[in-house]
Amino acid sequence: MTLNFPAGPVVIKTRPTREQLQDSALSWLGLAQLQANGLASWVDHPEGRAVLRELKSKLAIIRRTLEEADECPQR
Repeated sequence: MTLNFPAGPVVIKTRPTREQLQDSALSWLGLAQLQANGLASWVDHPEGRAVLRELKSKLAIIRRTLEEADECPQR
């Protein structure tokens, strides 16, 4: 969130709620599942390795987001 003051804007960082983090994780999970399903048909192709790296990255994001959601106090 940005607040505008006469001397200039001030950015205020807020922690997302548990629900926001879980929604984000579910979105990432959906993307990862789509990639995994698409990957099954062409895993032997060179492009398959790149997709696997990207999928691994998305799964790591999901894992971190869910861990952060668990640490987040209920609001």
